[in-house]
Amino acid sequence: MVDPRPQTPDSEPLPGTERVGYDHRISIIASFILILLTFSAGLSVFMVMQHRAKQIIAKSLLQSLKNHIQLFELGIKRSNNASRAIASRSSIIKTLKYLDRYPTNLAAISAVQQAADTFLPTGFSLVQFTTLNRHIVALAGTPASHLHQLTVSLKLPASTHLLWANGAFLMIQKLPMLDTKRQRVGWLTTEARLPALTQMIKETGGLGKTEKFVICRKLPTAMQCFPNVPRGKRVFRNFPLKFNHYTLPIVSALERKTRLITTRDYREQQVFAAYAPIGDFGLDAVLKVDTQELYAPIYKRISYVTYSLLFVLAIGLLLLYWLVNPLIRKLAFSERSVRDSEVRTRTILENINEGIITTFETGEIRSINSVAERLLGYAPGDLIGQNMLDVISPDSYPKYRDQMQQYVARSQSDRPSCFKLCVLRRGGHEFSAEIRISDMLLHGQYKFIITLQDITQRTKTEAEILRLATYDLLTGLPNRSLLEDRIKQEIQVSQCNHKCFAVVYIDLNDFKSINDSLGHDVGDALLKVVAKRLSNCLRGKDLVARQGGDEFIIILSDAAPGDDVSIAVQEILDALEKVYRIKGHELHSDANLGIAHYPDDGQDVITLLRNSDMAMYKAKSLGRHNYCFYSPEMATKATDRLIMRNNLHHAIDRDELTLHYQPIVSIVSGEILAVEALLRWTHPVMGSVPPDRFISVAEDSGLILSIGEWVLETACRQIRAWEAEGISIGHTVVNISPLQFRQTNIVKRFTRIIEDTGIDPNRLGMEITESVIMEDP
Repeated sequence: MVDPRPQTPDSEPLPGTERVGYDHRISIIASFILILLTFSAGLSVFMVMQHRAKQIIAKSLLQSLKNHIQLFELGIKRSNNASRAIASRSSIIKTLKYLDRYPTNLAAISAVQQAADTFLPTGFSLVQFTTLNRHIVALAGTPASHLHQLTVSLKLPASTHLLWANGAFLMIQKLPMLDTKRQRVGWLTTEARLPALTQMIKETGGLGKTEKFVICRKLPTAMQCFPNVPRGKRVFRNFPLKFNHYTLPIVSALERKTRLITTRDYREQQVFAAYAPIGDFGLDAVLKVDTQELYAPIYKRISYVTYSLLFVLAIGLLLLYWLVNPLIRKLAFSERSVRDSEVRTRTILENINEGIITTFETGEIRSINSVAERLLGYAPGDLIGQNMLDVISPDSYPKYRDQMQQYVARSQSDRPSCFKLCVLRRGGHEFSAEIRISDMLLHGQYKFIITLQDITQRTKTEAEILRLATYDLLTGLPNRSLLEDRIKQEIQVSQCNHKCFAVVYIDLNDFKSINDSLGHDVGDALLKVVAKRLSNCLRGKDLVARQGGDEFIIILSDAAPGDDVSIAVQEILDALEKVYRIKGHELHSDANLGIAHYPDDGQDVITLLRNSDMAMYKAKSLGRHNYCFYSPEMATKATDRLIMRNNLHHAIDRDELTLHYQPIVSIVSGEILAVEALLRWTHPVMGSVPPDRFISVAEDSGLILSIGEWVLETACRQIRAWEAEGISIGHTVVNISPLQFRQTNIVKRFTRIIEDTGIDPNRLGMEITESVIMEDP
């Protein structure tokens, strides 16, 4: 259609101007729509990527937290299991029980100390054994716990504390050591460094510089927290549960929950945190990262996107690529951090000195570390999918099944099951191993963690410790400890069978003179020959033990009082009387024996040993090469001698001793040539005690030394008094006991007394017995 309006040249450009304006507006609108669509598309992509990034970060954060917690639990359980394994050592328990009765036995103390030193390199900085009376028997290592900044108790059966000391985790445990009757015989205190846990704190930061791994324990109204940075010295001993009206992330973990949360921490910084409890130890953990750092790459690019969308779509798409690329790199870095965390965990498992196998409830092996593969002799991966019974000796099947069933029946308690059994290496070679069973719940399914350690050498060491604690090192005979156990067993058997047995106490004669004159090597060789002769005299059910020194004890089983015991004892005397040819010397020695019967002469170990000892001394008083059966009169005489000895201790102080002077007269002239000083004792209760009763007591107890010195000094003073009165009676003779004569300082003592009293030495005479001279002619 033609426009009917008149057209003039001046109106022609108007349509063109309008079109330009319209095109311009269209262009502007199109550009605006294009920019808006681009911005919307970019923003949509940005939001989707941000949401996806948050999901990935959350997954990485939860996985990293789970790895941290598993590593933490593994470190605590491993240290706890190692301490319990030490506390259950039967050889150490028996030695501690023995030390409770004989605390000065150096062999037993050395055995315990050796054991403590053996355990120290296995991950402990301190191993200490104490008896029930808190006496420290053995101490290995140096404690580091005195430098701690924070101590937190763990919920374990034994007294356990986790410490932060000098920038590292320590775990201190105090465990009771129980014998087979579950009676406490002592305490074990251990201090273990936990380098894996400390390293975990140091290496935290894979998700960002602000990543922190926090471990806390809830108090009634507050909480305690360990440092969350390497070499951290700041600890929170009493930190509030709420800070500036914000509920801290750790509070939900303290309520035994597990999840993710975005909130503010004690710095009032917004954080993205994952939290969960650490097993049943009473501790909780939080792994947190500042949201500002997590989304910093995204926020940093928002301004670029805003300005970029004002330009062409290509520039906008390029800027969008630049925005997403850093986020992708961040996500890749986070995933690498998780993988690195898994590698670190695997590296730790591969480098500990114990084999670790994880199995399903069916016994199928799910994973195994290289230590276990080396112990069992398999190539990497060969045992995956095999059954645990394939590496256990068939003889140990019942025990392994019973232990697993008992562990499952306890509902997988936090107390690991520890036992010993035979394990098969590839090729069928068996070795002794210590097995510990624990478990973990992963993806709703229980997995068993089986730790095994080759204890072949340790078993030999424990057997050697037991031998050192119960056998005499010189003769190889049982020592007093094993002897007492055997007597207790004989008492129980005799009570059940209504039978008797005899305890024979043997004391060698002349052993001291042989040992002193020919040397300890000859004396030791003589004791070995005596031990062999005694063993040859016994029946298979009898026992000979070394009491100590030159004393031996024999247990004659099923031996009632009568001729049979006399015949056996006489055979022993005859065997010991035979000549000994040792190292070129021909030696002669015999013995005295004392016999006590159960139950007539005693119904416990101490009484039987004491009464047989009394009988032996009675036999010795009757002469060499004698034996004597115990009788109640011996105990009465021993009591009388003890009373006399106690009274004799105070005789000098109480002026109960006097000297009587017996003249020595010449038969020819009737002249007094000398006098002999005779000692007399007048007791206020016992009256006048004859010398033949108390002199032997004084010699046996050593009191003869002080009494002899008093006699000499009193006689010298009497000589001085006689000289002052002008009385001349010649020499005054004083009796010298053999024990006095053997003193190395006898000349100095006599010289001092003579000088102090000022007498003429020629006026003093001394009388000694022929036996003293014959000892060393």
